[in-house]
Amino acid sequence: MKKLFIFIVLFYISILGQQNQDEAYKSDPDKYFDFILKQYKEQNFSQVVNYIDDYNSRFPQNNIHNLSLLLIKANSLYELGALNKAEYIINNILSAYNDSSSVGTSLFILAKIYKARFDYRNTILTLDKSLLYAKNDEYLREKILNFIEDTFFEDLKFEDYSFLLGQCKNDIFIKNLLYFNALKFYDMNKMQEAKVLFTKLRDEYPDFKSYVIKRYLKEIDSFLAINNKIAIIAPLSGKYQFYGEAFLNSAKLLLDNFNRESNYKVKLVAFDNRGDPIKTAEIFKRDFLNDSILALIGPIRASSSIAAGILAGIYNIPLIAPTVVIDSFTNLGNTVYQMSVPTTIQGRAIAEYCVSHEEMHNFLIIAPLSSYGEKIVRSFADLAEKLGARVIDTLYYDEGQQDYRNLLDDFINKILSDSSYIDLIDTVTVEDSVRQFYKLDGIFIPASKINDVLYLVPQIISKLISGRFIGNSIWMNDKLFSIDYHFIKGAIIASDIDMSELNNVEKNNFISQYKAKYGKSPSNIALKSYDAINLILSGCKQGYSRRADLLTYLDTLSNYQGIAGRYNFTKYKRTNSSIYFFHLKGKSFIRVN
Repeated sequence: MKKLFIFIVLFYISILGQQNQDEAYKSDPDKYFDFILKQYKEQNFSQVVNYIDDYNSRFPQNNIHNLSLLLIKANSLYELGALNKAEYIINNILSAYNDSSSVGTSLFILAKIYKARFDYRNTILTLDKSLLYAKNDEYLREKILNFIEDTFFEDLKFEDYSFLLGQCKNDIFIKNLLYFNALKFYDMNKMQEAKVLFTKLRDEYPDFKSYVIKRYLKEIDSFLAINNKIAIIAPLSGKYQFYGEAFLNSAKLLLDNFNRESNYKVKLVAFDNRGDPIKTAEIFKRDFLNDSILALIGPIRASSSIAAGILAGIYNIPLIAPTVVIDSFTNLGNTVYQMSVPTTIQGRAIAEYCVSHEEMHNFLIIAPLSSYGEKIVRSFADLAEKLGARVIDTLYYDEGQQDYRNLLDDFINKILSDSSYIDLIDTVTVEDSVRQFYKLDGIFIPASKINDVLYLVPQIISKLISGRFIGNSIWMNDKLFSIDYHFIKGAIIASDIDMSELNNVEKNNFISQYKAKYGKSPSNIALKSYDAINLILSGCKQGYSRRADLLTYLDTLSNYQGIAGRYNFTKYKRTNSSIYFFHLKGKSFIRVN
């Protein structure tokens, strides 16, 4: 016990001695600075910030270490993730000091802040300036060079390259910008533009990636020697770039495989319309007089597709639209083909299946208040009633709406106030009280977003409205399974994409290759793009290798099996009409044969 007491006393004495020692060096600005520097090197960043604040309060008039402490504090705040505070200090330094060493270091810290925000354009611009100030500081120069990553250049927006090439002064940035800009052009199949940049790199920077650049130039020359072309028009930049890239990636993957295995070579040319119909028209006028373009795939958006459809007829070029669901789209021209089933045909097909095959009679329709919602409701209701069924009510909801209780109450009041609907009312005992419920054969929800379904279904059930749910392709989403399965068990879902073709070897191979190359699964747009390109290649392999020949081939196409489904252009005047029906069982969509 005595030994323990002595130990405790000695321990407290040592602490008091350390505190006195701390206070001693804190009274000396040079010693305190050395202590802060030691803590900084040991990466005790949070303590460093506190010590610097304490230092400044003790020595407000001391400016010997002021700049160094500001830089240390800014970098410590950066390391702690306090980016705005760090940037504020750096901007103050840059406005107060102009010697090359402090400016170079300040700019380097600022570049790190931009990188942490994933702002690679400003990261590169700031590092380039930092290097100019670090030309006589070998230590800082080495740190900057070690900090540079390929990611800075890979993740730039397309328009950033030309801007940065006009601003940067250091060769290390110029040659990397040229290289990754060339790769962007190459990936977009803009081979002539890619060749110009790769050639510039080869001639002006012969020691930079010489083997890789030589290989790319050889591949580009082989590509440019191919005369036969398939063109795609898609938004490869701007707001809809995500969809355009999926479109292009799928087409490239298929054509790469085709050209490796076939003696008949076809190259892909890609045009960026930014989702703009005017840009689409400009592309036609500039590029489609050339007969070597066999066919056109795209565009993705409806407004651009209408412009393309009109011009395709004028230029007599086959146009396959993989994603457009506009009614009467193919009336725009005799060279226009529609792969996605139009809204009106979808509505009629769903009505015919539900009434004739599932023997449903009484329906409630709940649809978005939009052009799509109104068209699919009209086509479904018209045919259902012609087939002898009843559409009890149609409820329209606003896009983004989450509370549907008032709509559902209106439906219930309609049933209760009309004696002709007495057969839809039944009773159920809930917690010792008798409550009315309302039974329908089908509740059709042609949603525009999966969230519409996730909010609607539970509220329908809570109002004791029962019936078998009927959905469109939006329902084929894993998020659907967040709903209690008993609510949606046996739901009928219609889609023009056959999601059940798991034994389709070609589809499985494509999905595997797509995942391996692009790190994600192909979207429905990617599947449709693959099938559109393959339709043209299938015709070419059979000898239909001119525009007029391809039009003959496509006009007679019937039951063509793609990876997203079957295609038939003969029944509805160059418009695909293949619809698939699925029953929801467990967490699987089981196709109805």
